[in-house]
Amino acid sequence: MNTDIVIYVEDPGAANMVLGLVDALAQNGLAARLFAGGTARRYLTARDEAFVDVDVLAPGVATSTPLLVVGTSEAPTSPAHDLVIQARAARVLSVGLVDRPASASSRFRGTGTDPIAFAPDRLIVPDESTRDAFAALGIVPARVALAINPALERARARAATLVDEDRIALRERLFGLVDGPVIVFLSEVSDGLDPQDFRRNAEYTLQGRGGRDDRTGIVFETLVDAAAALRPRPHIVVRLHPKETTADWAADAAEALMFNDDDDPLTLCHAADLVVGMTTMLLSECRTMGIDTLSILPRKIERGWLADVTNRRIKCVHTADDVRDVLAQRLTSPLVGRRLDTDIALPTVADTLIELVAKSEVAYAPA
Repeated sequence: MNTDIVIYVEDPGAANMVLGLVDALAQNGLAARLFAGGTARRYLTARDEAFVDVDVLAPGVATSTPLLVVGTSEAPTSPAHDLVIQARAARVLSVGLVDRPASASSRFRGTGTDPIAFAPDRLIVPDESTRDAFAALGIVPARVALAINPALERARARAATLVDEDRIALRERLFGLVDGPVIVFLSEVSDGLDPQDFRRNAEYTLQGRGGRDDRTGIVFETLVDAAAALRPRPHIVVRLHPKETTADWAADAAEALMFNDDDDPLTLCHAADLVVGMTTMLLSECRTMGIDTLSILPRKIERGWLADVTNRRIKCVHTADDVRDVLAQRLTSPLVGRRLDTDIALPTVADTLIELVAKSEVAYAPA
């Protein structure tokens, strides 16, 4: 039998969860191979994470390993589902990595109706709200372990290297010679495991300019119009989602100072006066770095999609009036200094896997 732990990811959110994982396991005597497909490939490459580039996984990869680790994907027909089924049949223990509570009922549903049809034997999640979401679907809490998202560890480390950076010089290098504050808007694709969750409906408290129904577009228009009322008028920089290109924003080209898709979003956000997003994990990374952050959501129910919004570590607003008020407050009376989040109470993903292997002795124990 192959003695390497097999890890497979294909979406950026899952890729976040495996940053540094292979090296961390190796330091503790556990060999692992990271396979990546889809948009995870670009994401991992940008963060110097080595992986095996695959479009199709070789037959038997999930049955010749002592432990299978998979991330979730927005694709209902994700190869991860097949890997879990293969591992189950071969009595290989499987572990799923979930980066946040959003769309819990769709992550392991596949194309059917059972929300946990393809759920691995164990889950590793970053917070209690994610654990509770899966418990509500019928997954026994004892099967779910909490571990810090490696992206937050990486953000803390990046903040430490940026603390002595000349932000004036950095801003000029990134944004050019601009007057007034800079807002970085963290884009998200208006699609996902439940596509209708990302389209305007009767619950929306934001309307944008009324001509579009995509969640990101409505929030962006609300932000742009709120910023236009301030003096000096803030400049808005759009940080593209890993699944987007500048062509996706062609209709909004005149609304932003620039569109950014380089490999270092944390430096970009560090240079900003305010980072605005919805429920992307990058918003939590910015908060961890001490950067001033704001979540704008068109529905209150979406607060449950990101733990830092749920627990109010990131301020969240739902109306155009509130967006204008918060921008006026944050950009005319900026926070003094930045306080790095040093809370490291949770174990790492690697530590959690190491403990799981030690306890199970790599024996199949799904219950």
